[in-house]
Amino acid sequence: MGCHLSLMVLQMKIRNNIKKIKVTVGCLLGCFILSCQMNVAHRDFELAEDLWLEKKYQKATDVFISIYEKNPNNKTGIKALLRAATTEALFLNKHSSAIDKLNIVIEKSNNDETKNYVYLKIGDILYLQLKDYKKTFNHYNKVINKLTGKEKETAYYRMGKSLFYLMNFSRAYGVFKKLVHEFPNKETSEKAYYEMGLTLFSLASELKEKHEKENIKVFNQAISSFKDFIKQYPKSKKIPEAYFGIASSYEELGNLPKARDLFIKIKKEYPSRQVISIKLDRIQERMKSLN
Repeated sequence: MGCHLSLMVLQMKIRNNIKKIKVTVGCLLGCFILSCQMNVAHRDFELAEDLWLEKKYQKATDVFISIYEKNPNNKTGIKALLRAATTEALFLNKHSSAIDKLNIVIEKSNNDETKNYVYLKIGDILYLQLKDYKKTFNHYNKVINKLTGKEKETAYYRMGKSLFYLMNFSRAYGVFKKLVHEFPNKETSEKAYYEMGLTLFSLASELKEKHEKENIKVFNQAISSFKDFIKQYPKSKKIPEAYFGIASSYEELGNLPKARDLFIKIKKEYPSRQVISIKLDRIQERMKSLN
């Protein structure tokens, strides 16, 4: 009886050991397969990069996509999908496809830095390449609170410019003003400060075309905004253009002598002297007709 029990215990130990060996072998085999897959992925990634450097962008993209399809949930696969998207946007004119891939990267990535980069890449495609200002504004408006620092500055500026191009001047002014308030003394806020004056001038011109009396008030606001910009950024390259905005506002308000004097003052510094000459000729004709 005792021998029989000892034999049973021995058999159980053997079975348990066999199970442990199977588990260990399974784990080792799994690790080996995963390692092989990763090695293949890295090898293919290097191949894709070589094709990219040879300017074989479509072939490189095909390899990047293949890497992602085989490794959809690891860093190498996600990185490959990102490279495929940026290549499509920059060199293959496949903007919609690129945006779809970038959105997948956002969903799959756990890295905030990567996500911020992708948010900006989508913005680049919409704003710089497609020039779809409505979608640009909607995109940045959706992600603005997820961005920080330079990325957030860029987003605010592009939101403002998009609204400006859509001729929504009141909202554009509000965005530029918010940018200047949140990021004072930055390069982007300098541009936004100038845009505030330009936006007010554009709004006043629109109101004047509609024969709305409020245009006088807004032209004066534009003058004040441009003057504030000049005071805040006296060394800015935009100074001649700010003076041009002030002179143009005076011209629209009918203060022709002030407008003339300012146009003469900036004629040498303004990027286009021909424009200034046309302005001065027009003012001269208007002053003659008034006399």
